[in-house]
Amino acid sequence: MDAADYGVPQKRKRAIIVAVPTGQDFVFPLVGTCQPTTVGEAIGDLPAAVPPERDPLVPNHIDVTPPRDRHRISFVPEGEWLSKARGAPPDVVQRLTPKDSTKFRRLHRELPALTLRCGEALYHPVEDRYLTPREAARIQGFPDRYVFVGPIRRRTGTVRDLDQHRQVANAVPPPLAKAVSATVKSALCP
Repeated sequence: MDAADYGVPQKRKRAIIVAVPTGQDFVFPLVGTCQPTTVGEAIGDLPAAVPPERDPLVPNHIDVTPPRDRHRISFVPEGEWLSKARGAPPDVVQRLTPKDSTKFRRLHRELPALTLRCGEALYHPVEDRYLTPREAARIQGFPDRYVFVGPIRRRTGTVRDLDQHRQVANAVPPPLAKAVSATVKSALCP
């Protein structure tokens, strides 16, 4: 199932397995009839992200992008990735090859996002920074009332506890989970 088919602004295909008693009918939820949602629709109304030392207006909307990474991101056009960045000096591209198409990617406002993954940092469509945990959460389909706790992992270094970006990226998108769970409920509780 692809989360984008259920109103999630992200191309995220997942295998969903549902076990029901023998003889019990089960039909997976029909693909949503809504138009695909875009990254711009999901995050375009957020206020400016703030540095870690300030309180954000929206929970988890904190930018931890270091200056060196902002410089690297500045070479990446919207919807492209760093290894294809024209005019980027070798010290910016480093050892990346054009095949490194999912690493260091800038999202496009008019398209659904790529699949959010734990070890990769996607770039904001127009600002030279990484996505904030709140932007990632919205792209995953979480409403703003869901507040994530724990550290925010910076690209350089690690954190001991499960960081906010990883919590979001590991989750099943709530709109997809809701569609599947409603179908399971109706099959088991007619």
